[in-house]
Amino acid sequence: MAGKLNASKDKLADINKQKMAASQDLEIHMNEIGVDMKRLTLIEDLARTLKEAGVSNKEMRDYTQRQQLLNKAGISLDIFVAILEEAKVLTSHDQGEGLLKMLSEYGDLTEVIKALQTKVQSLGVVILNLRSKSPATLGS
Repeated sequence: MAGKLNASKDKLADINKQKMAASQDLEIHMNEIGVDMKRLTLIEDLARTLKEAGVSNKEMRDYTQRQQLLNKAGISLDIFVAILEEAKVLTSHDQGEGLLKMLSEYGDLTEVIKALQTKVQSLGVVILNLRSKSPATLGS
């Protein structure tokens, strides 16, 4: 009986160690991503609301990508609302679909511009390498 009790105590001690380690890992991860329990509760409420509204994961991902583009462009929610107010002519007939398309195209154009800038830089390196070679080397 004493052996079973000691084995149970050891298992309980192991479980408590695992629980503490998991708790510490969770706390470290939450600090890394900037989440506390209050924010986590808000995120859970938001997730529940989005689920009840039938918002798909793709729609959330698309929204997040658009929001990142707005943040990168320095456009806050207040500025975005002001832009929408000024653009009522553009959005009134299609409930903002045209503006949404333009914002998506802006994001695509931003990526294309980055890719072209990288290509220009690499071509610049190639040109410098060619210029550094002597004329005699270029002919052979």
